[in-house]
Parts: sequence; structure tokens; C-alpha cells
Amino acid sequence: MFERTPIPGLPKSRGQGSVKTIREISNLLAVVNEIKRAKQTKSMYAREFVFALDNFIKQLQVMAKDPATPSVFEKEFESFNTRFPGIVDIRNSLHHQEDRNRGLGKGGRPIV
Repeated sequence: MFERTPIPGLPKSRGQGSVKTIREISNLLAVVNEIKRAKQTKSMYAREFVFALDNFIKQLQVMAKDPATPSVFEKEFESFNTRFPGIVDIRNSLHHQEDRNRGLGKGGRPIV
């Protein structure tokens, strides 16, 4: 009985797409929450991917300084950097979000 009771103030059903019962609203909220959860998960994975790329680049930079590293390594490292331009800047923005929200870049300088 409760599930079939229209909510006062909502428009009456006019066919497909209108919401008229508590159950329909509950189902709609469940779908919205699932979409939000999926977006948050994707965002979390994207963030971790950027951090992993940044760490990988740092490790490659250390390896490039080692005299035992083959000469072809430098060329491959440059190729990698051209495929992922600005990863360090993106990582910095993710890690220092409060500064970016205030319009501040590295060292507290205003972002132009």
C-alpha cells in the first residue's frame, strides 16, 4: 500500500519518465548513487594511474644517471616522455589540489 502512494507535491504520472511513487524514487536514487560510485571508482583509478606514471618516470630518471645504463635507454626515455607530456604537472595538481583551488602553482606562485 505504501509503495503505491503518490508523494504530495510531485506531478502526477504522465507516461514514461515521470516519477510518482516512493519505490520509483528509491530506485532512481539507487541508480544515481551507483553512477556516482562508478565515477568515483574511475576517478580513483585514474588518480592512481597518474601517480604510478610519475613514480615510473622518477625511477627512469635515476636509471638514466647510472653509467651502466645502455645508451639506447635515453632515446626510449625521451620517447616515453613525449607519450605522456605533463605527467609531473598533472600529478602535482592532484597532490596539491588545495593550492590549485586557490590559484597557486609550484612554490606558491600564482598560476598564469
